[in-house]
Amino acid sequence: MKKITYLVTKIVVSLAFAFSLLLLLTSSINMKSNNNRLYAKQLITNVANDAGFGNLSSLFASSGLEDEMLSHLPKKSEVSITPLEVYNLSSTYKKQGKFSSKDLKLPSKTSGEKFISKYITVGINAGLKRNNEDVKNALNLYQLVYYGLLLCFAISIILVLLGKRFAGITAVLSSAGMLVGLLFASEKATTILDEILYSGMKVTISPNFLTAVIVVVIASIVWEVVCHNYRKTQR
Repeated sequence: MKKITYLVTKIVVSLAFAFSLLLLLTSSINMKSNNNRLYAKQLITNVANDAGFGNLSSLFASSGLEDEMLSHLPKKSEVSITPLEVYNLSSTYKKQGKFSSKDLKLPSKTSGEKFISKYITVGINAGLKRNNEDVKNALNLYQLVYYGLLLCFAISIILVLLGKRFAGITAVLSSAGMLVGLLFASEKATTILDEILYSGMKVTISPNFLTAVIVVVIASIVWEVVCHNYRKTQR
């Protein structure tokens, strides 16, 4: 009976680790805008100034066309992306050297949204181009971390299947490290957006990231207890 419990626990813990990894890769990182019109207005000005068309931007605003276009935007919006999608974006940027509005999952339901999405894309690509080397280094680092996360979970699952104690250590450390890193990055991103755009934007992460860490920790503890008790009966 104890051997059956041991084998069932081995399978369940392995599946728990795989489920946690799936949560870590597919849970959302959200960017919320509480005032799209103010954000878009500021973005148009910034992009126009960077491109040397500051006078055209002023003319656009004074003519009333800007307000007319912005009035079609929803007041609030939220854009979500997952770590898996960030990995795909990093691969896209390394190949093409730029993003499209479709790559960035920007809204395009109305003409106003399409117009602003285009401006956002231009602004993002211009900023990335100005810091091209730093961006490439950051993307390379992200891909290394991504592969490291996959490797850590693969090691933990293999060690569980081999019946090794403390098999969950690599999964626990990597998942906790990812959670802490995302919390820090979201706070930093919010601060940067506040400085370069306006204070109505905020970056947050899904509670599912914390759920993934909790599942890994519980599964690791359960495995350690069951493995320890089973080995005692084999002596």
